Amino acid sequence: MSASYPSAMRTNWKTRGTSLARSTSPASAARPVSEKRPTRWIRRRNVSFLRPPGALPESAFLKTCIHCGQCAAACPYGSVRMLETFGPERHTPEIRPSEIPCWLCMKCPPACPSGALRPVAAMKEANMGRAVIFKDRCLNWIESGTMCMTCYDRCPLRGEGMVLDMGYVPAVGESCVGCGMCEYVCPKNAVAVVPDVQKKGGKA
Repeated sequence: MSASYPSAMRTNWKTRGTSLARSTSPASAARPVSEKRPTRWIRRRNVSFLRPPGALPESAFLKTCIHCGQCAAACPYGSVRMLETFGPERHTPEIRPSEIPCWLCMKCPPACPSGALRPVAAMKEANMGRAVIFKDRCLNWIESGTMCMTCYDRCPLRGEGMVLDMGYVPAVGESCVGCGMCEYVCPKNAVAVVPDVQKKGGKA
């Protein structure tokens, strides 16, 4: 099955592997508590999950989604998964960038029969969420002596979604859509993606 994934997914990024099973690998399990992602805590603050491209505002999404799983079936990368939880979110689609980011192929919206996922014409219109950089972890921000451009280099909207301040310090750009590629490849767990709060009617 791994042959169907882009070769980049199987590339080692600096100090950690990025295989699709990385979340259950010994290296991941041995990660110090101080370096584990605070992503879940951040997302709970927004009382939401990271939805696929084109998702309706959360309240409307939950009313419209029919839990069919066709969006997950249409995703060629395994990025979209159905939530195994309780409540109205049960069997609704979610993306977990720390495990598999969204590759912005836009194959899931057309597969949605209910309209919970709206058509997306271009990457810049995905509007899934927004990346946050933890400056106390980022190698460039803490001036560690190690120059790292991983998040910038791998951003599908490089130069717009992820930019470089002063030519070397990564910063989230205005065009960030929350695909999670930066979160996935960061060797220091210094990036996390949060859902698009404004789209979901919340407060920033």
